[in-house]
Amino acid sequence: MSTITVSTADLLQLLSDLSQTATADPDAGAIAGVLLHTETGALDDEPGRTELLVATSTTGQVVGHAHIPCEGSIPVPMLCPIDAVKSVISVFKPAVKANKQHHVTLRREGFSVTVSEVADAALFETEDAPERLTLSFGLGNPADFPYVWPLLVPHTESPVLDHESGQSIPAVPRVDLTHPAVTPFARVARSRGAPIELYPYHQRRAVHVQIGTRYRGVLVPSSYDDAALARQPEQVAPPADIYAPERHFFESVRP
Repeated sequence: MSTITVSTADLLQLLSDLSQTATADPDAGAIAGVLLHTETGALDDEPGRTELLVATSTTGQVVGHAHIPCEGSIPVPMLCPIDAVKSVISVFKPAVKANKQHHVTLRREGFSVTVSEVADAALFETEDAPERLTLSFGLGNPADFPYVWPLLVPHTESPVLDHESGQSIPAVPRVDLTHPAVTPFARVARSRGAPIELYPYHQRRAVHVQIGTRYRGVLVPSSYDDAALARQPEQVAPPADIYAPERHFFESVRP
């Protein structure tokens, strides 16, 4: 049995944000879930290393990856089904609204996890104390989850080669992003109150995403004809027309 303790507010934000980049269909297999594991690492700019609860999810088109501080460790990764993730958020959200300092434990036993609120001495010392919130659910097999972590490491130096000719594909200024790929990160940015930082390296490679100090992601660009773009090297700015009114109207008109 392995147990960790985390801030409930941190856990709910972590699960909510990572559910944005998980497949919503519970019948979609391992990608319809959030993979959790513990690690020891740096936390923001704080000195030293601390225990972290790390979460990763993917739809195949996007990947999300974030962490929060925790106490304790659970060595074996836990694949939490998306329905269970939503249930944890729903059950414990009212507790966070009532108490910002609320904490829970995650206790793993075999192929199941139990999430329980940490006892508050002021609330649970009497006989008529309320029952502690508890939720248990089964886990998926972490071996079924795609190994997406190498995608989170930018490959900035190695060339991009055409599969048929073996020739290097030159980078072009334009990288197209689809609405379904961008939307999850817009929701995470709103949740975290931080801007979306995009790092595009090549039109054929994933665009890397940073939101705040603890969230990373990648998204796959749209597919388009590299040769057609390469024939237009002079087009380094968006081509759509802009129509502005004459400036003197704004200089002379007063409210």
